[in-house]
Amino acid sequence: MYDSKHLTAMVNGEGREEIESYDYLIILNRSSGTMRFSYTTVDPCTNSLAPKLDYVIWPRLMGIVDYASCVMKNVLFVTGGRDRRSGVSLKQVLRYEPQRGRWFECANMKTSRSRHVCVVFNGKIFVMGGQTRKNELTAKCESYEPYVDEWHAEEDMPGSRKDHRGTSYQGAVFVSGGASSSLTANDNCWRMSRFWPDPSKPQAYKCAWEQLKDNQRRFMPFKLTKHCMAMCHDRIFIAGGLCDGQTEDGVNFIQGDGAEDGAVIGSYRNILATAPMLVGYRLTTPPPPEKVRNKSEDANAAQKHKQLVPTEEPSTNWITNLSDMPEPRAGAGTFVVGHKVYVMGGHRLEDEKTSSSLNSAVFYHMRRKKWFRAFSLGEGNYREVECIQLTIPITNRDFRPMKYADCKWVLW
Repeated sequence: MYDSKHLTAMVNGEGREEIESYDYLIILNRSSGTMRFSYTTVDPCTNSLAPKLDYVIWPRLMGIVDYASCVMKNVLFVTGGRDRRSGVSLKQVLRYEPQRGRWFECANMKTSRSRHVCVVFNGKIFVMGGQTRKNELTAKCESYEPYVDEWHAEEDMPGSRKDHRGTSYQGAVFVSGGASSSLTANDNCWRMSRFWPDPSKPQAYKCAWEQLKDNQRRFMPFKLTKHCMAMCHDRIFIAGGLCDGQTEDGVNFIQGDGAEDGAVIGSYRNILATAPMLVGYRLTTPPPPEKVRNKSEDANAAQKHKQLVPTEEPSTNWITNLSDMPEPRAGAGTFVVGHKVYVMGGHRLEDEKTSSSLNSAVFYHMRRKKWFRAFSLGEGNYREVECIQLTIPITNRDFRPMKYADCKWVLW
């Protein structure tokens, strides 16, 4: 049965004792309906992931695919999904409490959905878009309050989407890309923020959607679906995904060395191909540089001033000169730790009908501005994955403690 009092104390962090625990990154496989999930250790000293993986058994997720998950106050919430056998989208919501090592059922969503987005925003869990029970796309958005175990309807997205990606940051939710039909990717990048119709009632706020504004373009540089989206140091990073056949001007575009390394993007019209590129979006435009008024200023100080301040104000918030991933991939999971943006698993299209699973992890180093190969994920199906972080106490029997010293580190 649902225990609202316990959940309220749990999300507030009340009633917890100081117990030795470990930070784990869990790789949720959303395509096979398995109950076995890999995990690794997050090293707080080096801001890296250990290259050694173990696995946890969660029978509660057996037979469910295409769900979306999020973590709120160190509690895992799994929303919706699709029954693998019947193919029917679900309304169910499950939560996993690491402190107790148990799964619980929460109130069902108002709309059954799969292949949707789930994020934590303003103390609530928001689900947006997806594919409904009748295999129709929806733009409906709803929020869940864990304190009262209730779902509430929110403002719909500007358009219906599936396989889109979303994240939250500083009082706003950002949603990018997605498919509006079986073969159509999109370049939208929407932002949902709060506003107060009556300032005297701070609790009575509403949510509104808007397209991200930019000096040159209002949309992403590419039309993507099943891509990666992550926040890192005031920037949105978008990597990989399935890319639509042509650019806005109708010209085919290619990344990498073409078909030789499988990095062709949009080689056929309306055919989706895996994309290796990485782009970023600045949420705040840096101010123009200040001029050095004192010409007699020390030469070293002037040189330092030139290095720290950009030479000119960027004309667009989109950053497209970032290096591409080592190989194209779609459906991958992403995780940010320190200055590293990890991309794990996913799949790669070999041709129009076949694809192969990528059982490897790579990361982009923000400071070095380069991609590095991290480690192998081992055997298994990692075609559609999602990465979440949980703090697991040693009293949890679902996990085996993985100390950092037990991991065989490699140099990268």
